[in-house]
Amino acid sequence: MREEIKLILLGSISNRTEEEEMLFEKILKQKLDWAWITGQLIRHRLNGNFYSCMTKKQRGYIIDKVRQTFDMLSCCYEACNRINLDFIQQLFEKCNKADIPVAGLKGVIFNTTIYPLSSRKSNDVDVLVREKDLSVFDQIMCEMGFIQSLDGGRSEASKKDKIIQRMNHHDLVPYFKRIELPYMDCIKVDVNFQFDTNENEITDQILSDGLQIYKGNGYEVQGLVWQNHLSHLCVHFYREASNSLWTSTARDVDLYKLVDIQNTFRTYSREELINWVNSVQNYSLNKQCYFTLYYLNQFYPCKTYSEVMNLIEPTDLSFISEVRISGENRVEERKTNFFDQTFNMDYGTNFLDFDLSRVF
Repeated sequence: MREEIKLILLGSISNRTEEEEMLFEKILKQKLDWAWITGQLIRHRLNGNFYSCMTKKQRGYIIDKVRQTFDMLSCCYEACNRINLDFIQQLFEKCNKADIPVAGLKGVIFNTTIYPLSSRKSNDVDVLVREKDLSVFDQIMCEMGFIQSLDGGRSEASKKDKIIQRMNHHDLVPYFKRIELPYMDCIKVDVNFQFDTNENEITDQILSDGLQIYKGNGYEVQGLVWQNHLSHLCVHFYREASNSLWTSTARDVDLYKLVDIQNTFRTYSREELINWVNSVQNYSLNKQCYFTLYYLNQFYPCKTYSEVMNLIEPTDLSFISEVRISGENRVEERKTNFFDQTFNMDYGTNFLDFDLSRVF
């Protein structure tokens, strides 16, 4: 593994151990290809993670103009995250008054547990809602000034588009509220009403396990209990890394997703992760969690991950390298190694073509 990759992986870790910090310092002092490092950090949305985890002295290894750009971006990230968190606190208050359980997912949890607000902007706010509560949720969102839109909040989506989205993708047309700031033109909310798949419909049970309050950076948000929070990260990663909707534009190998999972998992002890297996098996999520740990282990090798994988290993492992072709009843094998593809930017592809049959 080239030293630049080691630096990126180590540098994106929150709360590094003393041993990790010493290794990071050692690599940092070597002669490195900082143009390559900078490009990879921007491509994988990790510049904020990397920069916020550095000491002032360590930041001196980044050339001045790049450091100024990272500074500016981090300030914008914090401002955007505060807007999202202010909004979702109001949303939770209204939903709780209406007696409907709503769980924050991913970014809003990361920004109150593992990251400073300057680490990375969340492009949207993700929530999980029971399907039977969607009409009440919609009323609340409309009262807060949101519309469901396919053009960034400029116009309301048609009833037909809303039905197609709900039937075919098992989520809703996103909600938007235009705010027209230079660094953030709208608040976007992605509403999930299915935790996993039609074949494994467990959303109501997941939400019946209760909600957990996550606190940090001056905010309190509600999310899934920690076991289900971990499982959802795996379900989400598996969904995007095994479907051509995402592989066709190389979004399956966006490294920030695995970094988020790594930074979350490392906050739990070995004993807690071993106990998490009970929840994984209870909800029949072995495949999704095994898949995620399989790839996470390639970037951040960990004995505990291997232990957990042994406990949840499915009988048939052919799914590890399969990609389902969107809109077609077939799968293809990955054409390139996942790890190598993550750091490969030799595309020669116009991603605006939206070729959903493309698998890298």
